Amino acid sequence: MQHFEVVSHYPEAEPLSLEKMLAEHLGVPENTVLVTSGANEAIYLIAQLYKNWASIIPQPTFNAYESACKTFDHLISYDRKDQLEVMPEDRIYWICNPNNPTGNVLVKPLVNRIIRQNPRFLYVIDQSFADYTLRPMLQPREMVDCYNMMLIGSLSKKFCIPGLRLGYIFSSPIIIDRLRQIRQPWTVNAMAIEAGKYLVSNNPQMIPDLKGYLAEAQRLRSESRS
Repeated sequence: MQHFEVVSHYPEAEPLSLEKMLAEHLGVPENTVLVTSGANEAIYLIAQLYKNWASIIPQPTFNAYESACKTFDHLISYDRKDQLEVMPEDRIYWICNPNNPTGNVLVKPLVNRIIRQNPRFLYVIDQSFADYTLRPMLQPREMVDCYNMMLIGSLSKKFCIPGLRLGYIFSSPIIIDRLRQIRQPWTVNAMAIEAGKYLVSNNPQMIPDLKGYLAEAQRLRSESRS
C-alpha cells in the first residue's frame, strides 16, 4: 500500500524491472526470463508463437493447454500411440508438473532426461504448483544450457496472490526474444509489478506447513474413496 500511487500511471510496457530482479533471484541471465500476467498468458503466448505446430497434451491435465492450442490452430494429440505415429516432427510436449488436476509428480531426473535426450522436440514444463510438493523440481539455473524447453512458473501460486496475476517463462534467449516480439504491451499491471518486486526481494514463506497440507490432502483422498 506504500506504493499505491503507481495505479495513477501507466505501468512499464514490459515489466523489465521485475524481470531483472526475478532473474537475479533465479540465478539466470536477464534475457532468459519473461514475466507474464499469470501462467495463463504464458501458455497462450507459447501457443501463439508456435501457431500451426503439433502439440502433444497427455491427459488428464490443465485444460488451458488445449484451449490455447486450439486458438492458434495446433494439431493436437492426446499422447495416444496411434496418434503419435502420424504427428509431424515439429511438435511441442505440454507437461504439467506437478500435474493439475491429478497432483501426480514426475521425478526431476526423468523430466531432465526426456528434455535433453530429445532435442528435436520442444517441451513446455509448467511448474506452477512447484511450491506444493516436497519433491525436487527443475531449477532454471540448472537448465540454462537447454534450448528446447520453456519453463512456466507462477508467482501467483507461490505467494498465494492469484488476483494479481503474475507468472513467468524461463527459456533460451532466442525463444524469450521471439515471445517479446508478439506479446501485447502493458499486460502486467503496475500494482502487480510493485507487489512482485516486494515478494521476490523478501521471498516470504506463504505455505508454512506443507507437510501438514499434503498429509491432510492424503487423508481427504483416502476417506473420499471409502
